[in-house]
Amino acid sequence: MSKKENKTVKKSIVTLTLTVFILVLFIGLTISKYITLGSKSGSMQVAKWNVNITESDLSNKVYTPQTIVADRIAPGTEGTFGIKVDATGTEVGVRYDVEFTDIQNKPTNMYFMVGTTRYNSFDDLATGISDTINADDSNKVREVTVKWVWDYETGSDEATKNSNNVIDTQEGIAGQTMTFNANVTAEQVQPTE
Repeated sequence: MSKKENKTVKKSIVTLTLTVFILVLFIGLTISKYITLGSKSGSMQVAKWNVNITESDLSNKVYTPQTIVADRIAPGTEGTFGIKVDATGTEVGVRYDVEFTDIQNKPTNMYFMVGTTRYNSFDDLATGISDTINADDSNKVREVTVKWVWDYETGSDEATKNSNNVIDTQEGIAGQTMTFNANVTAEQVQPTE
C-alpha cells in the first residue's frame, strides 16, 4: 500500500469514526429522558376492638316478710337488672343491640322503665336499650339499669283495675317462674368519609 493510499484509508477511518460518534451522540441526545428513583415505606395500624358486655342480676326490692316471701314477685313489687357495655380501648364506633329471648311467664301487667321511659313489652324494651358508642366518645361505657314494675293495681279507672286484678289473680294462682335471656350483640359501625 502506498503512502497515498494509506493516508486515504486513515482519513476514511477517521471520517467514519467521527460520523459514527456524531450519530451516536445525536441518537443518544434525542432519546434521553429524566429519571428519578425513590422509595417510600408505610405502615397502617389496625383499630383495636375490645368490647365487654356484662349483666347484673335480676333483683327485687326487699319487702317485709309479713307482706311477701323473699325472692318472690307479686302485684306491688318492683326491682332492677342492668346491662353494661364497655368499649374502653376500642378504636372504632360500636353499635350494640339487645334482644330478649326465651321469655316465659311474664306477668301481663308488668312493665319496664329505663329512666323515665316506660316499656310494656320486652321487644319495646330492647329497642330502648340499643345504642351506639362513637369512636371519639370520651366515655365508652354504657350502663343501662332497667327497672321492672308490677303495680299493685293496674289501670286508671275501677273497671280497668278490676279486670287487671282478675288477670293478676289468675297469674298468682298459677305461680309460675318468669324467665328470659338478654342477648347483647356489639358490632363495628361502618366507617364513613
